[in-house]
Amino acid sequence: MKVSRLTPLHLLLFGATALMLWLVLHWGWSLGRGGDPAEHELSFAPATGVTPRGESSKRQADTPNQKADRDQMLFALEEFWRRLGPGMPPGEAQKLLEEMTTLLWTGDPTQVGAAIRAFLDSGRDASTGLPFRVGEGSLAMSPSMRVALLDLLERLDFGEAAAYAEVLVGRMENPDEVAVALRTLMHVAEDDPRRQLAITGVDRLLQRGDWKAQPTGGYLEAFDIATETENPVSWKRLLGLTADAEAYEGTQAAAGLAAHTLAVRSPEFRQLIAKRDPSLSISPIIRGQLMARLDPRVPEELEALNTFVRDPAMTQEEAQAFAANFPSQKDLVGFRLVSASSDHVRTMDEAAQIDIQAEVAVRSWDGSSSARFLTPLLSDMQSRIGVHAAQARESL
Repeated sequence: MKVSRLTPLHLLLFGATALMLWLVLHWGWSLGRGGDPAEHELSFAPATGVTPRGESSKRQADTPNQKADRDQMLFALEEFWRRLGPGMPPGEAQKLLEEMTTLLWTGDPTQVGAAIRAFLDSGRDASTGLPFRVGEGSLAMSPSMRVALLDLLERLDFGEAAAYAEVLVGRMENPDEVAVALRTLMHVAEDDPRRQLAITGVDRLLQRGDWKAQPTGGYLEAFDIATETENPVSWKRLLGLTADAEAYEGTQAAAGLAAHTLAVRSPEFRQLIAKRDPSLSISPIIRGQLMARLDPRVPEELEALNTFVRDPAMTQEEAQAFAANFPSQKDLVGFRLVSASSDHVRTMDEAAQIDIQAEVAVRSWDGSSSARFLTPLLSDMQSRIGVHAAQARESL
């Protein structure tokens, strides 16, 4: 039998295999095979999309005394990067990201931020084939390894995450990465100067012509940040995107959703909508829908409604959108990048009071003085709202 000689390449491969075996036995790491889920002794570590804020003490208490250090975690991240090659099915990529999450949560908490930062500084990345999907307090899915690491970094080492977020927002190169970076900067203390960087950063993001024409998931989700900045300049840019012919249809829709979020939470934004500013570009359908969100219980907003229904400049699209939705009480529930939709859900009693006051308002609108396109719609509005108001009175 012929015995093959060991070449230097064989020795190198054997050495790498031995090193990985030592890591598995000594540190309890398991990188899995071909995207299959690895067997983890440390099964308490969160999977991607779970936000265990404030659990750093639990990590230190529940994990073994020996934890992977910076270099070992960086080595493992490089291995994950190699495995996330082109053609990997998204499901396997998600499992691999979950393995990576477990690895980092069980590493040395004082060195994990440095390991992630070192990998990010290398500029390497790998696509996962997954969408940019927001979960509860974190991303449920990430389109790339770098985005997943940025999401993790905020939870594992906020100081390192905030420092790197400044870099990414300054560069404004990758919309998905910028979205996560802006979220991180929105989580710094309100008196932190970096909070202003988030405000100016989202305004710059909204002005990117290439991104609005070919948006990524992260770019669209970042519109939510504009709803939390209290910046009328960004509000107007959002409204402008709803009618921007150069913007992709999905961009227009996402801007409209963000505008609805603002209309629910901000009286100042509702006042902005009520003013028919000629310089303010906005989709007529969106404007009609947003006007339907004005609260008839509030004297200033009721006055704005009375002015709107008599406005001769009202378009047919505005009239139809307003008539179909007033009083709009549709709650916008779901996970958002920074805002909490549950904070603005009305109680049943509040909703009933709005229906009752809406009936009073709509019955006061005289068809002879209302806008031309709204007049033929008033009768159906009064009938529909009358039914809701009767039900509301019974519920109180």
